[in-house]
Amino acid sequence: MTGNLLMLIAERSNCYISDLHFADALEPLLESIDLESYSLEEWSYAISYILGRDISFHDYHEISAYIHSK
Repeated sequence: MTGNLLMLIAERSNCYISDLHFADALEPLLESIDLESYSLEEWSYAISYILGRDISFHDYHEISAYIHSK
């Protein structure tokens, strides 16, 4: 797990990674990221970290559906 996705999200949110737990309106930012640029494992790790609970994605459609449901 490299954490590159978390770093990208933090940079685009203008905050530290540790502050992503409190960031508002991440959905538009997440929608702007090319899903397949990051592994399913990295997406699962990033979303789990942000939400503070375990989430596991098995395909990119699941990630897209999850992002759009928020």
